[in-house]
Amino acid sequence: MKATPEHEFIAKCTDEVLSRFCEIRLIGVTECERRMFDYSCVLTRDCSRPLVAQVLWSHQEGIDKDLRTLLQDAESLIKVYLVKDTIRARSRIDEVLASYRRNPATHDLLRGLRIIPVPSGFDADKENDRSWMAKHIEQSVTNDILFNVVFGRFRAEDFRIFGQHGGPIGLKFAILELIIREGFWHMPTLKKKLQYSTSSPIREVMTMLNAAEFIRPGAFGIHLSTAKGRLMMDLVRRLLFETRTLKSWAPETLLFLGILNIHPEEIRRYQGIDRLKALTDQLSLLLYSAPFSESAFGVDLQYGKGVSDPKFYVENYGLELEKEITGDFPPVPPLQLSESDILLFIDPVSVQKETSVRRK
Repeated sequence: MKATPEHEFIAKCTDEVLSRFCEIRLIGVTECERRMFDYSCVLTRDCSRPLVAQVLWSHQEGIDKDLRTLLQDAESLIKVYLVKDTIRARSRIDEVLASYRRNPATHDLLRGLRIIPVPSGFDADKENDRSWMAKHIEQSVTNDILFNVVFGRFRAEDFRIFGQHGGPIGLKFAILELIIREGFWHMPTLKKKLQYSTSSPIREVMTMLNAAEFIRPGAFGIHLSTAKGRLMMDLVRRLLFETRTLKSWAPETLLFLGILNIHPEEIRRYQGIDRLKALTDQLSLLLYSAPFSESAFGVDLQYGKGVSDPKFYVENYGLELEKEITGDFPPVPPLQLSESDILLFIDPVSVQKETSVRRK
């Protein structure tokens, strides 16, 4: 059955939002075979995460089929259902999801599902409706998929907590970067890598990183980074890169900072407003102190590479960390990582609080 203009517009907006964020070089978006879905792509940040989306607009009797198609798709980690928001649709969706939750054999299939309601009065033939809907889809996809899933529930508060933490200048950057690359498992080893002999400041940084969920404890006393922690350092790399290669912030960077309630352009214009001045001080301090990670502690943040086509994230983070763990920790028996273990490394939907790597 032919899709309606509203149906096609919503699917198109989803693609445009993800493609626009791809320009920030904090995620990668590649096309993949749509099969039976309205939209499909692969998000390459940390590790490849196939995303599929289905749009329900005029044929609400198809809810059962749409949900079954999404939930039974074993290849996709993120499953998005954009639904015309009516009482009938909400009621039927609740019934179907309740049946999946009650059945132990299907309960786990709900992982990765995101329901995005779309106002029912949308008319794709009206310019004002299209403009409003494009903003609504952008906000929904940004909040529900990117910041709450791909970026590990990263918030403006997390940026502020990291930026305002004190201690030896550059130390928090160096510690988080080392944990992202290798994990933390032994204080003397970490101190040796940092060429720093005082334990107290390191423990204070570790406490902050744990409390803000930039890192998490794993098996055998190993601490691993979270998606939120990796985004924090990737964003720092992006900001450092732009201050050294561009004359002003790139539009996509301003978009990202705006979502975090940081507005550099407004700050330059209204220096007299205390709240905005505090934000510019926060951002300036972050950019000033980050390079001390290398000069004071020997940990290069690698922000100067790939000037022509920069990329600030790691595509196969889980696989790289597996090699680090199995190769660098002789006291620990080699780990045989299953598919579910790898999922823990990349913080997929609904897995943040599960147990860590298991020893076979």
